[in-house]
Amino acid sequence: MQAIAQVRAPSDTAAAVARVGEFARDAARDAVELLVFPEALLGGYLRGAGFGTVIGERSSSGREEFLAYSHEAVEVPGPQLDELRGIAADNRIHLVVGLIERAETTLYCAAVTIDDTGELIGRRRKVMPTGSERLVWRQGDGSTLRVASTRFGNVATVICWENLMPALRMTFYAQGVDVWCAPTADAREVQLATMRHIAVEGSLLRAGSKSGRPRW
Repeated sequence: MQAIAQVRAPSDTAAAVARVGEFARDAARDAVELLVFPEALLGGYLRGAGFGTVIGERSSSGREEFLAYSHEAVEVPGPQLDELRGIAADNRIHLVVGLIERAETTLYCAAVTIDDTGELIGRRRKVMPTGSERLVWRQGDGSTLRVASTRFGNVATVICWENLMPALRMTFYAQGVDVWCAPTADAREVQLATMRHIAVEGSLLRAGSKSGRPRW
């Protein structure tokens, strides 16, 4: 059984890791095999933040805001990832966790997939941050567009508006994805329509591949 954790990101990363532990323990008691957390749960999705930017100018307060934000980001590998791996192993559960990854001075909107032995089996960096997200997050280069293999099938993690990118979806369909995880900070109703579309599109392509011809 797969499940999602509808949890609001706490104000600091340590608290966010603790929340992952709480939800994982509850899910494990219900025999959940895979638990998916939202986009940017660790590090935070700062909705409404402007980081002191206008065209052609940045404020010193905005620089301090970005510095504080980067301090809450997660290194992969790093101590917070080790904590997540321990949570997965202790509860014998697979986790998909959205986080802000810090690589030296660069931030990425990312997600990790950890199996029920605590092994990191998947790592994603969002290919195209949406709109003003690009003020703080760098684009991923596409090298992380890989399914994670588990005993219950191939797991794809597609972050927020990446779900609207046809070529990206086809990349995962071609890898034989079985479970589609879509961590997002977007609570709009349109996201449900997007998930339904992907379910239909993916199932038709999968059926077509088994018959040797595409089906639409």
